[in-house]
Amino acid sequence: MSAVTATDALAAHFRANVAGVKQAYSTGVTAGSVASPGDVFDTPVVFILLQGASVEPGSFERTHWFVSAEAWFDGSIAGAAYGTYVAFVDSVRTSIRSHWTLGGVITQVSSWSMGQPEDVELNGKDYVRVPLSFDLLEAGPVAYAA
Repeated sequence: MSAVTATDALAAHFRANVAGVKQAYSTGVTAGSVASPGDVFDTPVVFILLQGASVEPGSFERTHWFVSAEAWFDGSIAGAAYGTYVAFVDSVRTSIRSHWTLGGVITQVSSWSMGQPEDVELNGKDYVRVPLSFDLLEAGPVAYAA
């Protein structure tokens, strides 16, 4: 599997399995167009970025894809934004438990975490931005060439 496949799988997971998410974009972009937070019009939306990787070589290789994401919510009505955020947290947790291989693309979502929400003004509009982090594990037998 490639970094493109891993990030695209996570974006597809958000689009299909996380309640309320209207769009998710990844740096892989094989399944969608490139977008940035400046393009946010219809929220909630998620942007997924590959942050790094680590490989544990051996006959059964393990690759960890470290992925960050930002979820953006309409912040024009603060109470509603935070209510949407709380429901989003529950939906992410439930969806990862139910789809921890992202449809068989990875071995498992090893861990995920969510940071503190932040109020952001962008292009004259108020948003709530929530940072997320994921460790996507790919593990399997590998044959190395000499």
